[in-house]
Amino acid sequence: VPFSGTVRAATHASILGVPSIVFSGQTNHRHAWKAIPPLHSRLYSALATNLTNTLLASGPPYLPPKTFLNVNFAAADARLCDQESNFRFVMTRLYPAFPGLSGKDISVCGGDQRLVTEEKVLKTQGCWISVSLGRAVTKRDAPMEEQKVVHEKLKSLFVCLPDGQ
Repeated sequence: VPFSGTVRAATHASILGVPSIVFSGQTNHRHAWKAIPPLHSRLYSALATNLTNTLLASGPPYLPPKTFLNVNFAAADARLCDQESNFRFVMTRLYPAFPGLSGKDISVCGGDQRLVTEEKVLKTQGCWISVSLGRAVTKRDAPMEEQKVVHEKLKSLFVCLPDGQ
C-alpha cells in the first residue's frame, strides 16, 4: 500500500475531501482495449459497483474524513470464482497488528478485537474480497471508531471467513 500509485491518488483525493476507494484484482491478464472484456473484468466491475452503490445508499458522509477504502478481489477463474454471487466481502485491516503499538479493531466475527489482514483473506481458498479502511495521511489502518462507521454502512455485504475471523 505505501508504494501504490493508485493508493497515492486515492489518499490525495481523500485529503482534499473526496471519498476514495482503491480497487485491485488478483490477475496478471492483460488484454487490448477493443477485446471482449475477460471474466475478471466483468466480475470485478460488477462487484465494485455493488460496493459503491451500497456505500452511496448509506448516505453522506460516505467515509470518515481523510480515510480511504482499499478493496482487493481474489482471482476470478472459470472453475470456482466465475460468478458475482460466488464472491464474499470481508472487513479487514491493511497490515498485521502489533501488540502495544496498534490500536484495537472492531470485533465483527467473535475475534479478539483484531480484524483479519487483507493478506490472510486473499490467501484463503475461495472467492474473497478484502475491504480495509486506511488513514489517508499515514496510509496505515484507520482506528476502531472509524472502522465502526464503515462497517455499519457496508454491513449488509460483510461475512466472516470460515475459521470465524
